[in-house]
Amino acid sequence: MMKSTKTVLSLALISMVGMASANGVFTWKGKSGNQVYSDTPRNLSTQNVSTMNVRSHTVTKIESKPASDTIQGGKIGVEGDGKEKSLADQQADLNAKMAAENKKKEEENKKIEEQNKKVNQENCTRAQMNLNNVQTSNRVNDREKLAAGYQQDISRYCK
Repeated sequence: MMKSTKTVLSLALISMVGMASANGVFTWKGKSGNQVYSDTPRNLSTQNVSTMNVRSHTVTKIESKPASDTIQGGKIGVEGDGKEKSLADQQADLNAKMAAENKKKEEENKKIEEQNKKVNQENCTRAQMNLNNVQTSNRVNDREKLAAGYQQDISRYCK
């Protein structure tokens, strides 16, 4: 009984692996006119690419996305004149976009840093004034405790 259960489970597992691998085969005609098979679409674009079911050997044409859902020229990775960009060109475009975003973030971080410096200077001035008031005032309860707290604020903000 145990042996037959293991056999059935093994067969089920093997068939599921076979079905999972059969879902993603893309085909297209290469430059030399030969049929090309791959698990990724050509140039990561679905233009002029079909999928093939390995079991039934049926080929299904992939419908392209509408132009509103895609980038530049109606297709991802397509130049304005309709030619497909190479992966290197697509990567270069992506790198340039990321560099611009990084520069923008750096500028925002500099502004935030300047604001933080200004706030620290204001806090430093307030802490120094509070300490001076505690030390010079005649009517203060817990003078030492307050002075110690303001000294901590001064050491934190006045750098």
